[in-house]
Amino acid sequence: GLAGPLGFSLGALFFSALTILGLKTHWQVFPRQGTGNLKQIGTDLLTRHAMVFELISIVLLMAILGAVVLARKGRD
Repeated sequence: GLAGPLGFSLGALFFSALTILGLKTHWQVFPRQGTGNLKQIGTDLLTRHAMVFELISIVLLMAILGAVVLARKGRD
Protein backbone atom coordinates (compact mmCIF):
# COMPACT_ATOMS: atom_id res chain seq x y z
CA GLY A 1 0.00 0.00 0.00
CA LEU A 2 0.83 3.62 0.32
CA ALA A 3 1.78 3.48 4.00
CA GLY A 4 5.25 2.01 3.38
CA PRO A 5 6.54 4.59 0.89
CA LEU A 6 4.78 7.44 2.70
CA GLY A 7 6.26 6.42 6.06
CA PHE A 8 9.71 6.04 4.55
CA SER A 9 9.44 9.45 2.87
CA LEU A 10 8.32 11.17 6.06
CA GLY A 11 11.08 9.46 8.05
CA ALA A 12 13.70 10.50 5.50
CA LEU A 13 12.38 14.07 5.51
CA PHE A 14 12.45 14.21 9.32
CA PHE A 15 15.97 12.76 9.44
CA SER A 16 17.17 15.25 6.81
CA ALA A 17 15.65 18.18 8.69
CA LEU A 18 17.30 17.11 11.95
CA THR A 19 20.64 16.61 10.20
CA ILE A 20 20.51 20.07 8.61
CA LEU A 21 19.47 21.63 11.91
CA GLY A 22 22.31 19.87 13.73
CA LEU A 23 24.89 20.98 11.18
CA LYS A 24 23.75 24.62 11.14
CA THR A 25 23.52 24.97 14.94
CA HIS A 26 26.38 26.73 16.71
CA TRP A 27 27.25 24.35 19.55
CA GLN A 28 28.78 26.12 22.52
CA VAL A 29 31.63 24.17 24.11
CA PHE A 30 32.17 24.70 27.81
CA PRO A 31 35.57 24.21 29.46
CA ARG A 32 35.95 21.18 31.67
CA GLN A 33 35.04 21.70 35.30
CA GLY A 34 37.42 19.22 36.87
CA THR A 35 37.33 15.49 36.40
CA GLY A 36 34.22 13.62 37.47
CA ASN A 37 34.40 10.03 38.50
CA LEU A 38 32.07 7.08 38.24
CA LYS A 39 31.35 6.97 41.97
CA GLN A 40 30.15 10.60 41.95
CA ILE A 41 27.93 9.96 38.91
CA GLY A 42 26.36 6.92 40.58
CA THR A 43 25.80 8.81 43.81
CA ASP A 44 24.14 11.70 41.97
CA LEU A 45 21.91 9.37 39.94
CA LEU A 46 20.68 7.51 43.00
CA THR A 47 20.29 10.52 45.34
CA ARG A 48 19.73 13.93 43.72
CA HIS A 49 18.38 12.61 40.41
CA ALA A 50 16.64 9.43 41.59
CA MET A 51 13.18 10.38 40.29
CA VAL A 52 14.47 11.25 36.80
CA PHE A 53 16.52 8.04 36.76
CA GLU A 54 13.43 5.97 37.62
CA LEU A 55 11.25 7.74 35.04
CA ILE A 56 13.81 7.14 32.31
CA SER A 57 14.04 3.47 33.26
CA ILE A 58 10.24 3.15 32.97
CA VAL A 59 10.26 4.83 29.54
CA LEU A 60 13.01 2.48 28.35
CA LEU A 61 11.11 -0.54 29.68
CA MET A 62 7.97 0.58 27.82
CA ALA A 63 10.00 0.99 24.61
CA ILE A 64 11.44 -2.52 24.97
CA LEU A 65 8.01 -4.00 25.59
CA GLY A 66 6.60 -2.14 22.60
CA ALA A 67 9.39 -3.47 20.39
CA VAL A 68 8.69 -7.03 21.58
CA VAL A 69 4.96 -6.66 20.89
CA LEU A 70 5.64 -5.30 17.40
CA ALA A 71 8.16 -8.05 16.66
CA ARG A 72 5.76 -10.78 17.79
CA LYS A 73 2.88 -9.30 15.79
CA GLY A 74 4.71 -10.17 12.56
CA ARG A 75 4.93 -13.86 13.51
CA ASP A 76 1.22 -14.36 14.19
